[in-house]
Amino acid sequence: MKLNLQSIPRVEGISKKSFLQDYFIPGRPVVFEDLTADWLSKRNVEFQLFQKKSGRHCSPTL
Repeated sequence: MKLNLQSIPRVEGISKKSFLQDYFIPGRPVVFEDLTADWLSKRNVEFQLFQKKSGRHCSPTL
């Protein structure tokens, strides 16, 4: 059996209209490169911030 593998396009700064027209309506997969760029959590991910928010609480790890 032969698989028909195709690469998935990666896009940055795509508009809603372009996304709907080019990917959503035809059902084509796409990878968003900059979707989380403006998320506050991406800028504030530091150990000191977690320590400040959680205090001395510890969670077991597996």
